[in-house]
Amino acid sequence: MEVVSNKASKSFMIEKILEKEKILKKNVFTIGDGINDIDMIKKYNGYRVENSCEELNSITNRVIDNVSDLISRISK
Repeated sequence: MEVVSNKASKSFMIEKILEKEKILKKNVFTIGDGINDIDMIKKYNGYRVENSCEELNSITNRVIDNVSDLISRISK
Protein backbone atom coordinates (compact mmCIF):
# COMPACT_ATOMS: atom_id res chain seq x y z
CA MET A 1 0.00 0.00 0.00
CA GLU A 2 1.14 3.51 -0.75
CA VAL A 3 -0.50 6.47 0.96
CA VAL A 4 0.06 9.94 -0.48
CA SER A 5 -1.73 13.24 -0.60
CA ASN A 6 -4.07 13.74 -3.54
CA LYS A 7 -2.13 16.97 -4.16
CA ALA A 8 1.23 15.21 -4.47
CA SER A 9 2.69 13.60 -7.57
CA LYS A 10 6.05 12.99 -9.14
CA SER A 11 5.12 15.19 -12.09
CA PHE A 12 4.15 18.05 -9.80
CA MET A 13 7.46 17.92 -7.96
CA ILE A 14 9.45 17.70 -11.19
CA GLU A 15 7.60 20.77 -12.43
CA LYS A 16 8.49 22.68 -9.25
CA ILE A 17 12.17 21.72 -9.55
CA LEU A 18 12.21 22.79 -13.21
CA GLU A 19 10.77 26.18 -12.29
CA LYS A 20 13.18 26.73 -9.39
CA GLU A 21 16.30 25.55 -11.24
CA LYS A 22 15.29 26.96 -14.64
CA ILE A 23 15.64 23.59 -16.39
CA LEU A 24 13.98 23.02 -19.75
CA LYS A 25 11.32 20.30 -19.86
CA LYS A 26 13.01 18.72 -22.90
CA ASN A 27 16.08 18.02 -20.74
CA VAL A 28 14.19 15.83 -18.25
CA PHE A 29 14.12 12.05 -18.64
CA THR A 30 12.13 9.77 -16.37
CA ILE A 31 11.95 6.05 -15.65
CA GLY A 32 9.09 4.27 -14.01
CA ASP A 33 7.57 0.91 -13.28
CA GLY A 34 4.23 1.61 -11.61
CA ILE A 35 0.87 3.27 -12.00
CA ASN A 36 2.07 6.27 -10.01
CA ASP A 37 4.66 6.94 -12.75
CA ILE A 38 2.21 7.28 -15.66
CA ASP A 39 1.81 11.06 -15.58
CA MET A 40 5.55 11.63 -15.19
CA ILE A 41 6.34 9.30 -18.08
CA LYS A 42 3.80 11.03 -20.32
CA LYS A 43 5.11 14.53 -19.55
CA TYR A 44 8.88 14.08 -19.32
CA ASN A 45 10.68 11.92 -21.91
CA GLY A 46 9.51 8.79 -20.14
CA TYR A 47 10.84 5.27 -20.21
CA ARG A 48 9.58 2.18 -18.47
CA VAL A 49 11.55 -0.73 -17.10
CA GLU A 50 11.02 -4.19 -18.56
CA ASN A 51 9.04 -5.54 -15.60
CA SER A 52 6.74 -2.53 -15.25
CA CYS A 53 3.00 -2.72 -14.68
CA GLU A 54 0.65 -3.44 -17.59
CA GLU A 55 -0.68 0.14 -17.60
CA LEU A 56 2.77 1.49 -18.50
CA ASN A 57 3.06 -0.96 -21.40
CA SER A 58 0.29 0.93 -23.16
CA ILE A 59 1.79 4.35 -22.33
CA THR A 60 5.26 3.91 -23.84
CA ASN A 61 7.23 1.35 -25.79
CA ARG A 62 10.51 2.93 -24.70
CA VAL A 63 12.04 0.33 -22.38
CA ILE A 64 15.28 0.64 -20.44
CA ASP A 65 16.99 -1.76 -18.01
CA ASN A 66 18.15 0.77 -15.45
CA VAL A 67 19.10 4.38 -14.80
CA SER A 68 22.74 3.99 -15.83
CA ASP A 69 21.64 2.59 -19.22
CA LEU A 70 19.43 5.62 -19.77
CA ILE A 71 22.25 7.98 -18.81
CA SER A 72 24.51 6.24 -21.32
CA ARG A 73 21.85 6.44 -24.02
CA ILE A 74 21.11 10.16 -23.62
CA SER A 75 24.77 11.11 -23.19
CA LYS A 76 25.66 10.04 -26.73
